[in-house]
Amino acid sequence: MKRALLLLLPLGLALSCVKTVDPAADTGEDGEYDGSTQIDLDNTLHGETEDTVSYPGGDRVDWFSVDVGKTIPGTLTVTLSYTGPRKGADLSYKVYAEWGALLGEEKPRKHPPNTKHGHRESKARPAFGTVYIEVYASRPMDAGDYTLKVAFVPDKPKFPPLDDFPLPPTLSAVYPKCTADNWDKENPDCKEMKIPDPNGPKPPPPTPCDMNNPDPNNPDCLQKFPVCDVAALDCKNPNCAGKSEDVTPVVGDIVAGPDADGAGSVLTVNVGTDLGLTKQWKGYLVDSQETQIENSDLTLKKPKKTASDWKVPIKPGALPKGLTAHLFPPAKSCPAPKAKSP
Repeated sequence: MKRALLLLLPLGLALSCVKTVDPAADTGEDGEYDGSTQIDLDNTLHGETEDTVSYPGGDRVDWFSVDVGKTIPGTLTVTLSYTGPRKGADLSYKVYAEWGALLGEEKPRKHPPNTKHGHRESKARPAFGTVYIEVYASRPMDAGDYTLKVAFVPDKPKFPPLDDFPLPPTLSAVYPKCTADNWDKENPDCKEMKIPDPNGPKPPPPTPCDMNNPDPNNPDCLQKFPVCDVAALDCKNPNCAGKSEDVTPVVGDIVAGPDADGAGSVLTVNVGTDLGLTKQWKGYLVDSQETQIENSDLTLKKPKKTASDWKVPIKPGALPKGLTAHLFPPAKSCPAPKAKSP
């Protein structure tokens, strides 16, 4: 109920009427718990309100509610400070859980102090959810203006000791993708990707290319010479180092054989020394569908002027009809560049 002037009655009149006073004659909605006035907690979990109760004034009881949350229970400290109309005034309170259990109280005193001012304080627990506080005038002659303060302290969570938990397995280090802007010497990706340390020593400037004696290991030389043409190999071009010439095969017909020769066969091809045939030539057999016969590598056995005998590691009965021989002169190749010394 809103603060009002205390009902001051002469002591004799008060005592003569004590049995006929209705303590709820002038109470409001806060005279019942379901009409309680809410006390809001601030960010420090403290709250405060003021009001008046008066037994002879018909407003004996005030109810208040405090929402302390339903996450963690705790302790609610309730402090009641009041000033009565005369010495010896006594106000009391009770604290209830939202389901009606009594959590704490300050009972009426048998011998209140001989002063107009009073102070009552106690702790109520376990406070949880909505807590109700009933402030009341203790005796028929009691009344007072009061200040009600509350302070909530949640309990500390009780966690099991760390030893009760098994330690997780040791995890290998996880590194972000290595880039020049995110370079880390401990990151294996930086080594595998060969990304240089941006803060490390700078590589020396490239050596200018000697056009008369081009170095295939010099990047500057590779940029200044054309792409290698393997059909017309030029070993003076550093881009041709380590490459071989593409050779067009000489196609020959089988004019004799195949005849058995040990584990293979011998056949005669109409290509001879008059076409430049030497012992360095190689070849293989091709069927009528222009498909190379598997494992049909030819080895020159006896060169002749207009024909030559070749050995193939396939027995005569396993060779199909309509074969031709594709013969290759030795391909020109350029020496591979020499590896740089570390």
